[in-house]
Amino acid sequence: MSHVLHLIVTEASSYEEAMDIANQTIQSEYVDDVFPISCGGISETNEFEDNPSGRFSLSSLNIKTISDVNKMVAEWLTPDMQSREIFDSIVDKEDIKNLTHYALGEFGKCIELIREMKWNNINNPSEFNVLKNCMFEYQFDRKGVTHCQGNPYDGSEGFVKKWVIFMDIPV
Repeated sequence: MSHVLHLIVTEASSYEEAMDIANQTIQSEYVDDVFPISCGGISETNEFEDNPSGRFSLSSLNIKTISDVNKMVAEWLTPDMQSREIFDSIVDKEDIKNLTHYALGEFGKCIELIREMKWNNINNPSEFNVLKNCMFEYQFDRKGVTHCQGNPYDGSEGFVKKWVIFMDIPV
C-alpha cells in the first residue's frame, strides 16, 4: 500500500480541533475503511504541532513556517526536469503520435499540473499560497491541498485561526 500527503486547510481554535475537522472531511469522502494519520499541523501564525512518528512529519519535511509549506507545494506544481524536457520537446515539435507510453505519461503530468494551476488562477508555482489556494481539492488519493469548512466561531473565548493539517492517506 502506498501513501500520499494531502494538506487540509481549515479554521479552528486549536490543532486538535483542526485535526478532527480534517479527519471528518476525509472520512466523509471515502466509503472504504481509510484511516488517515495526522502528521502534524501549522497555523497561519506559525504555531507548530508535529507528529514525529508520522510518515510525513513536519520535522522530516523541514517545515517550520507557512512559507515552507508554500515552497513545498510550489515544488509539487513544478514538473521534474525530465518531464519538463519531454513536454518542451513535444510542444516544440508538435509531434505527439511518436511518443512512448512513458513520455506520454510525463506529458500528461505536465498538462495536468498546468490545468490545475490555471483552474486555481496561479500563473507561477511560486505564487501558491496554501492559506488561499487549493490544488487537487478533495482528491485525497494524490498530493493536494483541500480547503474545508472549519469552525469560524466555536462559541468560546478562543481565537480561531487557519490551520494546515498534514495528512498521511493510504491509497
